[in-house]
Amino acid sequence: MYVSRVVARACVLVAVGLLSSTAAWAIQAGIVFDVHQDIRDPDLWPNDFHVEGKLQSLVGLPTVINHLDGPFTGFKWEITPLGGEDYWFECTWWMKEPGVYIPYCEILHMGVLFDVDYKNIVIDVVSWWTRDGKPVGEKDRGALYNDGFVPMIGFNVADGSEPQVLTIANNFVTATPPPPPAEQPPPWPPTPIKLDIVQLQAAVFGPDHEPKFEDLAEGGASEGYKWVDIVRADGSKISGDSPLSLDAGKVINVILGEARSDADTLRAAEPIKIEPGGFLVARELAGFTNNEGEYETRWFWEIHGAPPDEACCFPDGTCEMLQTFACLMQGGTPMGPGSQCDMLKCPVSVEPGACCYGEADPIQCEVMDVIKCRDEYKGTWHGPGSDCEDLNGNHVADVCEIISTPEQACCFDGECRMMPVEACREEKGEPQGPGSICVGDWDGDGKDETCESKWLQPPDLSRTGIDVRDMQPIALADDFLCTETNAITRIVIWGSWLHDEYPFDPANINVTLKLREDIPDPDGSGPLYSMPGKVLWSRSYRPYEFRVEVYRKDILEGWWDPSRADSYIFPGDTVCWMYTFDVPVTEAFCQQGSPDKPIVYWLDAQATIPDYPGTRVDFGWKTSTKHWNDDAVWQYRTGGLETPFRELRYPKPHPWAGHSVDLAFALQTEPCVGAVGACCRPGGCHLITEADCLMSFPAWWMGPGTNCDDLDGNGVADICEPVVPQACCFRDGSCAMLSPGDCLAARGTPMGVGTTCTPNPCDPLGACCDGIACTVETELSCYLHPHRTQWMGPGTDCSDLDGDGVADACETPFIQACCFLDGSCSMLSPWDCEAARGTPMGTGTDCATIECPVYLGACCYGTHCAITTQASCVAAKPGMWAGPGTDCDDLDGDGIADVCETIVYQACCERDGTCSMRTYDECRELGGQPQGPGSACVGDWDGDRRDETCEAKWIQPPDLARTGIDVNTSPPLMLADDYLCTEKNAITRIYVWGSWYRDQYPEDPGNVYFTLAFHEDVPDPDGDGPGYSMPGRLLWRREFRPHDFHVVPFQEHIEEGFWRNPGQAGTYVFPGDTVCWLYIFDIPATEAFCQQGTPDRPLVYWLSVQATPGPTTVPSREPFFGWKTSTKHWNDNAVHRYDDSTMVSIWKELVYPEGHPWEKKSIDLAFALDAEPCVWTPSEPEEK
Repeated sequence: MYVSRVVARACVLVAVGLLSSTAAWAIQAGIVFDVHQDIRDPDLWPNDFHVEGKLQSLVGLPTVINHLDGPFTGFKWEITPLGGEDYWFECTWWMKEPGVYIPYCEILHMGVLFDVDYKNIVIDVVSWWTRDGKPVGEKDRGALYNDGFVPMIGFNVADGSEPQVLTIANNFVTATPPPPPAEQPPPWPPTPIKLDIVQLQAAVFGPDHEPKFEDLAEGGASEGYKWVDIVRADGSKISGDSPLSLDAGKVINVILGEARSDADTLRAAEPIKIEPGGFLVARELAGFTNNEGEYETRWFWEIHGAPPDEACCFPDGTCEMLQTFACLMQGGTPMGPGSQCDMLKCPVSVEPGACCYGEADPIQCEVMDVIKCRDEYKGTWHGPGSDCEDLNGNHVADVCEIISTPEQACCFDGECRMMPVEACREEKGEPQGPGSICVGDWDGDGKDETCESKWLQPPDLSRTGIDVRDMQPIALADDFLCTETNAITRIVIWGSWLHDEYPFDPANINVTLKLREDIPDPDGSGPLYSMPGKVLWSRSYRPYEFRVEVYRKDILEGWWDPSRADSYIFPGDTVCWMYTFDVPVTEAFCQQGSPDKPIVYWLDAQATIPDYPGTRVDFGWKTSTKHWNDDAVWQYRTGGLETPFRELRYPKPHPWAGHSVDLAFALQTEPCVGAVGACCRPGGCHLITEADCLMSFPAWWMGPGTNCDDLDGNGVADICEPVVPQACCFRDGSCAMLSPGDCLAARGTPMGVGTTCTPNPCDPLGACCDGIACTVETELSCYLHPHRTQWMGPGTDCSDLDGDGVADACETPFIQACCFLDGSCSMLSPWDCEAARGTPMGTGTDCATIECPVYLGACCYGTHCAITTQASCVAAKPGMWAGPGTDCDDLDGDGIADVCETIVYQACCERDGTCSMRTYDECRELGGQPQGPGSACVGDWDGDRRDETCEAKWIQPPDLARTGIDVNTSPPLMLADDYLCTEKNAITRIYVWGSWYRDQYPEDPGNVYFTLAFHEDVPDPDGDGPGYSMPGRLLWRREFRPHDFHVVPFQEHIEEGFWRNPGQAGTYVFPGDTVCWLYIFDIPATEAFCQQGTPDRPLVYWLSVQATPGPTTVPSREPFFGWKTSTKHWNDNAVHRYDDSTMVSIWKELVYPEGHPWEKKSIDLAFALDAEPCVWTPSEPEEK
């Protein structure tokens, strides 16, 4: 045991500790502490000590059942409800005798033990000294290092999770005490004190061996406990020589039971388990700087009691041994502590009640007894006395719409009562809709919060309700109508957790809320739809910075992940939670609608889970029965990448499959008062009011609640980029300072944030030839024409000196050799050549000196195949030509040429950048560019109306046939493939196709670390084998963390091979996976690799990839990521090597493995590259 002490000025500072605790569904939680009086000045010696914090308890008011008082002669406590499950506790110890003070260096042994109902979480724990009721830190503020505060530790125990987890928190203060606090503390909120944990241990006890509260003391009976050390993930001990830093406001999680070998989390050196009714005691020795500025160590203890099992009776007479809370959650009746199912007989309810049964729409309802409902009808019984009335006239019994009650919230001028809808209307009330309930008056204005909502879409709590996954990378949004100008100061969202499993606590979640403009449905109805536009306001909430409480339990709801087919499950959860987010009015979004000019806005929400070592959990936003305007929408959003929004419609086999989905939320407002927002000026961005912003010119106020965040790190606030002037270039080479929007409106080209017209950044002018037509413009604008053009170089013009009606610059260079697939040649202009389905051979070529190749390829006649020219194939209709260089091999042995299986449709890129899936012939007839077998259109992700497949500067599409292989590129393996660069530009987007071995990825396919790099080429020394080219000097490298990129399923239901180790025989497996994933990596142009090739001096580069799977909580999974092979072969083979922290081997070429039909043939890998103009020059990187 670590027992060293720090001696300061002849005073031995003994370790002290606060036991601030609780547990999930705990029945008791205690705190004990040995406090060192650390104030030297006799005029500041205290005679009082205070501890405050926040409790959570599901049912009933917590109470204090024991306390240890040390030298104090007085003790009092108070617990104040904060609303919902939250309570604020205050404990004070004082000297009743006047003039008696605690001298410097005295040690005080104190503690307090709480009794709670079902759930207790103690957070925001703070403590401080007072003298005669006044904080010692206020007498001479700044004289004491910690202003009179004393460090405290909060904790929680998740004894119902698997594995069980202990959470330790350092003074995680987010709450404010209810006004007025019993004893006003020093300046609030207190500044947390950094701790160094030098010892951490835990001990467990069975139900019959309750540890004594008074034993928790240094040198006491607790020294004899069977303590188990808490160690780091690698097994190393926490000690004075190797302390664990616990910064202010931080938490650490400790796995008590069996932990994964790869879990990067603290764990018990020997697995321990808390039994139902058992106990856990934890202790920490922590070092910190005290009020005198001296370093000391002291102990902290925590005690946690887990609830025991007891008999739980259900209405049908069955009994089950459950913990109290679990019994209530399942609709049972707890029979009391010590009750046993084998010692009692549960009564069967004989009074009939409503039984909802059937899967049809509508659900049927009959009044019957519980046994008949359960056994004969397989239905849901709603309790004795319930009926099948349909008061709202929608042909569905009200009780079958809303589980457990036919009532809803009814508002009377702020007063809220639960009653049937018809009774509400008869009494002149305002029904709030199915699923609504009265939630109470939280802000003390005498009105129920439900009745104060300016917009309310209540949750669907019937069996038709769905919780739609709203966890990163999925984000959801729904629209609402604003008819009056005011600030949105409270947002309420209803949701549930998949299988009712949450990360220790339902409040342990990060939530980002956004309010956005509306992009209307362009044609007023389908197939298009409205969706969210520009972000107007955004705010992120950390755990416990909002209110969460049970809204309704004992329900049956569906669960759905809109990004995955066939993901709808029923039932998916049984508890609906209500999350309430408050916004200070000065920071709130001030919406601008009016009755005459209403405005549509969108509420956008996405949740993430903090570091959590347990099993995967998922949060879903609940659907609503109230439909307004268009559907809700969803998108992929992670790592700064966002896909287009897609509408939400009920999935199959839901009874409303195909119908519109709306989401459950409510909004409350207050008058807008001096709201601040981003003010954009040429000199920067400032958070000020609109009036202050417009005092100067030019300036643009971006609206209330907007911010000056610079997330892309370019030195200009993101919100200001669309309005701040920058250089705008026109086709005539002139430049003007305009905002990007004004520039585009004037048909100019914005040159980027921070650019100016001095010096002129616009390209020089030259002749742009379009057949016989000629204009003078820049090179960029010339190639932006929708048809074939040629820029003739800087300084050229459109003069026609020979008077033949054609600009001289456009005459000679455009007549060139045009080769056709049958080997014939004609002298044509480039556009006439392409129109005739030929290939222009380049400026200066001549049919007299050039030999056009005869292109042969596979011709598919249904299931038959022959090698012929395109002309011969087309003449023999219905022949389909697969393209030049293809063959009729049948490597999979199914009697059909492999190429005839896969080439029927491929991506076809047209001149305007649009993409469609067509045959090779159809694509060429349209004047398009076929992208090769296996290619697919992937959509327009960057909003430039061009499919990403068609924007790629280099593309090697994936082999999606049975001949495709995924080659493992997880550590220690690394793979690389080469490509040709013919123009100088920056690689700003990289696409990689791949799959996961056995389709087993680490929690989700985005949970992976990628290292991408570009290398120089080391050419094949003799031009052919046995040597081969390989990557050389490292030129650029970038690491991408999980979700710093975009990932989408590219093709499902395929059969591919997987090669576990290309350096080892016998590691090729078929089939190895069934889903191909596309990973897209974006790189800012200022950080991208600027390749230096040109048409005259092309350069070969290599792209290397290594993928490290992220942590997984599924021990049976062994995730490996494989880079997929391509059907397109260029230059030399791809290569592989071992590359990790222990070794780096030589590159070895990749050829198809033994057992593959293409054994020992060349392998190329599937990737694509997009580029933009370079904005930096390559430097000399360090060699790895």
